[in-house]
Amino acid sequence: MRHANERAGRDGPLFRGRFRSIVVADDRQLLATTRYIHRNALDLPGVTSVDDYRWSSHRTYLGHRHRPAWMRTDEVLGHFGVDRRAFHAFVGDDEGGGVIERFGPRRPFDVDVIAPMVELALDECSDLLESAPQGVARTLMILFAARLSDSDRLALMAQLGFVDAVRISAATRRAMRRAASEPALWMIVERIIDLTA
Repeated sequence: MRHANERAGRDGPLFRGRFRSIVVADDRQLLATTRYIHRNALDLPGVTSVDDYRWSSHRTYLGHRHRPAWMRTDEVLGHFGVDRRAFHAFVGDDEGGGVIERFGPRRPFDVDVIAPMVELALDECSDLLESAPQGVARTLMILFAARLSDSDRLALMAQLGFVDAVRISAATRRAMRRAASEPALWMIVERIIDLTA
């Protein structure tokens, strides 16, 4: 472990935090999650295309690699009429080719849906925080809500217990002050936005 940490310039345990899973509830979320996973490699140095990263399952979805028996690609590819080129364009294109939109409007934001995504983003990015991650989840939800349309923001804030405009405004100001002193919170909010896209 020490050798791996020295090579990566890290400290502490190799695998931080608990494993988290999020239930994929509908086709829209399935496609968004698949696209997110396959595009993750683009954040790595030297990777300029989803095809460049050899450890991704993307090449298996395209039929360039043998599909292991445990891997099911048919459910995702079925949304593209088993057209692997359309799937490749969906993942590789910065805009996603508008495929997700054809599944209708996304579900309204709900604390039960957002909370696991907040926890996942917090686990992924906890090493960016200057302070301990305890108590940050609620602040992240408020910051996330501030980025939503008015109706979604009010609905999410009501679920968090803020029922009138004065309390919503005060909670948002407190969260913004905290984010001003700890800019990494905005990076985590961006990750939450990616997870909910």
